[in-house]
Amino acid sequence: MKDKGFLDRLMHNVLFLRIFSVAAAFAIWFIVVVSVSPNYTRTISGIPVTVDTKSGFLADAGLGLVDKLSQNVSINVSGPRAIIGKLDASYFTVTPDVTPVTKSGSYSLQLSAALKTPNSQVHINTVSPDQIRMQFDTVASKTLPVTVKVQNSKVADGFVMETATTSPKEVVISGPSAEVAQISEVHAEVNLGEGASTTYNGKTKLKLIGSSGDTLDLDHVKLSASTVMVTVPVFKTSTTPLKVTFKNLPIGFDTKNLQYTIDPSSLHIAGTAKEINTLSQINLGTVDFLTLSLTNQINMPITLNGTLQNLDNTASATVNINLLDTLTQMLSTQNIQVLNTPSGYRVQLRTRQISNIQLYGPASQMATPPEVSAVINMSTALNGTGQYVVPVTINTPAGFWTTGSYTAVIQVSKTK
Repeated sequence: MKDKGFLDRLMHNVLFLRIFSVAAAFAIWFIVVVSVSPNYTRTISGIPVTVDTKSGFLADAGLGLVDKLSQNVSINVSGPRAIIGKLDASYFTVTPDVTPVTKSGSYSLQLSAALKTPNSQVHINTVSPDQIRMQFDTVASKTLPVTVKVQNSKVADGFVMETATTSPKEVVISGPSAEVAQISEVHAEVNLGEGASTTYNGKTKLKLIGSSGDTLDLDHVKLSASTVMVTVPVFKTSTTPLKVTFKNLPIGFDTKNLQYTIDPSSLHIAGTAKEINTLSQINLGTVDFLTLSLTNQINMPITLNGTLQNLDNTASATVNINLLDTLTQMLSTQNIQVLNTPSGYRVQLRTRQISNIQLYGPASQMATPPEVSAVINMSTALNGTGQYVVPVTINTPAGFWTTGSYTAVIQVSKTK
């Protein structure tokens, strides 16, 4: 009884009846739309025009589209509301009929639209506009290097600007043959400003340049890259002395008697500020003192490390070395010693004298040169039993030395 009373009150409530009426009307309308009248028509806008120039007749004839396709098209479609309501421009393609295109020229072409994924329930009623004007021409392409033009720039004192580079180094230009033929160069312009002291790296837009040096504005030409990364190296410079080092200087040798000059004596170089600031000299390499004569002329290559640049483009330097207050004399010795013979072996000398020893020493003492001795070190010379040749070391007093290599013949046998 209580429920019946509640329903009676609802049926006499004006606000409730109004809300109920609206809801019921909407439900009836929805049922009619979906069930009784399922077809729905709407206009979809913003569909771009596309044309395939890479296949078919256009490609075979070498024809390409000159104009940029910037026009968007609207289409009127109909079909079940549940399907049509979900569609937007991305579901469709609009293409021109290029059948009339037989050669270069301007054509008014009929447009047609289609679903990217066909659906027989969707009908395309109209396309607006239904025609488009397109310009076609023979297509040409060529590859040109990118030339960097540094504009209105001045490097700081003590710095140098090296050759600029780009990435990519070249670009492919394509478009109407008449327009492509006008292009002679491709430029990338940069401005480092006044007092540049660091390497420039930046992205730069490319410019097309004609045969007379004028900048071309060609709307129908396309580039494989419209911008490039430009690097303009700016390095600090320095005039740095060259030097050599020596090894195997004899004990007791007076280094004041080692005189050398280098031609050129210095090198004009460039590099990063850090490299230049920490570099006081350039070492050409090491000279073995024991290979020197009284006068010497040695050609040594110039090698630079890191990003250092040889601004003089000098590949080598000549080192002139003189041994002052020094004389040389040939002598012989019969004082031959065999040292460090391994246990179980016996060594007999077959060589009785080491001859033609090139001895160097102070000029004041070479009138009566000192005696020298020869040493065979069996710890390194042993090669088994039998007779064979072994190296010999010449021992000299302090302040003296020998050059060249010497050998002796020995007989090695095992002890019983």
